[in-house]
Amino acid sequence: MTGYIDDFIPSYDAENVSLRVMGRDKTGDLVDSSVVDKSGQWKGQKLEQLAATICKPYGIEVINETDTGEAFGSITLEQGETGFELLDRLAKQRGVLVTSDAFGRLIITRASSKRASVSLILGDNILAARGRFSWRERASQYIIKGSASAGGSTWDDQPVKMVGGRQAVVSDPEITRYRPKILVNEESLTVGGASARGEWYKTRMMGEATTTEITVAGWRENGTTGPLWQPNLLVPIVDPIQQLNVTWLIKAVSFMEGDSGRITVLSLVPPESLDMPAQKAKGKSKKAKSKTTVGATWD
Repeated sequence: MTGYIDDFIPSYDAENVSLRVMGRDKTGDLVDSSVVDKSGQWKGQKLEQLAATICKPYGIEVINETDTGEAFGSITLEQGETGFELLDRLAKQRGVLVTSDAFGRLIITRASSKRASVSLILGDNILAARGRFSWRERASQYIIKGSASAGGSTWDDQPVKMVGGRQAVVSDPEITRYRPKILVNEESLTVGGASARGEWYKTRMMGEATTTEITVAGWRENGTTGPLWQPNLLVPIVDPIQQLNVTWLIKAVSFMEGDSGRITVLSLVPPESLDMPAQKAKGKSKKAKSKTTVGATWD
């Protein structure tokens, strides 16, 4: 891993001496540090262009693995916002993921279809596990409202005006109780942007509510051999205690080493929770038919 040590924690008593070292890859500085920019505004920038600008002072390389959609008309920095908060906020609007790799590079990507070479099986390679399966933060409907003027593929026959009355609705069929959630879009509301924003939030809530942490021996997929465990890999899970017989995606990886040897803690989520929808470009013709399933209304 290419990064920095965050903490060195020595401790001891009459019988034991412990030295604890914790660190992260280079992108940890983006999580901690505020963005410093004279104007705090950018115009006509694509996500990967702004990411390169934000990452340059830290010596962090940006790797773009996916289509990030249209350039942003205008981006305004929020006071005290960190680099990661800014890029994550914009990534939501484009339906992509911002993550990092073992080399400390910032990766703009989508949920991967690559698979690990092993399965996680209770009684075989699973040492410990802790799951969370919750419905607390999920909603039955996500209502996306605009905060500025806009057009869009299914709204092109409507006059462009302040869009306080424009909205799109994305439903979560797994939540059968009435639990609506209103989201205000940060930029001009189009059908493509609204659907991406709503689907992103729905899948994000699913991922936060449905997750497990599984501990395995070693830092590599086969314990002491094979590639290092890394995020954005699909891996089958067979765990009767958690009632899991699924293939989930690795969201985060933590490597640890102590007196008992090396272990890896894998954070896993359903792959659909990180399968963000791509934003649809604005239609060029008023006669173009939209295939989106998002409900659009004009209040």
